Parts: sequence; C-alpha cells; structure tokens
Amino acid sequence: MTELNPEGMNQVMGELYALNDELLLEEAQQVCSDFKSWLTNKFTVTDQQMEYLDGVPEKVLFMWGAQLAALLVARTQIEIFGPPQTFRTKQTDMESQSKIRHIPGQPPQVEMSASIEFIQP
Repeated sequence: MTELNPEGMNQVMGELYALNDELLLEEAQQVCSDFKSWLTNKFTVTDQQMEYLDGVPEKVLFMWGAQLAALLVARTQIEIFGPPQTFRTKQTDMESQSKIRHIPGQPPQVEMSASIEFIQP
C-alpha cells in the first residue's frame, strides 16, 4: 500500500485521475462520506498519523473530505507539502479556490486549484 506522504498522494491522484468520470465520482463520494476511512483504505497510515486523525473533530474531517471530493471530480492538480513529524506540533491547512459554472446543455466549466500543507510551528 502507498505511504501517506506527498509522493504517495501524487501516486494515488494519478491512479484516480486515470479513472473515467463515473468511477471518479464514486471515489469522490466515498471521500466525502468518510474521509478518514478513505485515507486508511488508500494509504499505509503510521501510528502517529492515525493518532493525529483520531484527534481531528468529525466536522473538520467532513469539511476536508467534501473539499477533496470536489477537487477530485474537477481533476484538479493538488499540491501537497509533507507530513508533520510529531503529534503535538501538527497543523494541517487545506486551501482551495474554485469557480464552477453551469450552463444548461453544456458540460460544467470548472476552475480549481488547491494546496494541502502540513505545518510544524
């Protein structure tokens, strides 16, 4: 299984973006539904990473999952800056910008960018 780090995330993103739109949407729905389970099914998670995830409130996990799901469906390039070293000094920032335009009879026009940064204060 793939490690949860920038290289591993890039590998998984490549695999996901090779899927057709229908399968990618199903994957995004899983991300949105249960972000932590999706991570642990896609990646080898260290004890420290799991301890961190266990400490993140459900509300935050849901918001991260919803944000990542939208980015996946848009096939957005996601920049990841890599993982914190210790539990007590972790902070995770997920930032994205998006514009989604719907015109009846046309495919959606999507402009998105994202970065995920693990910070050690």
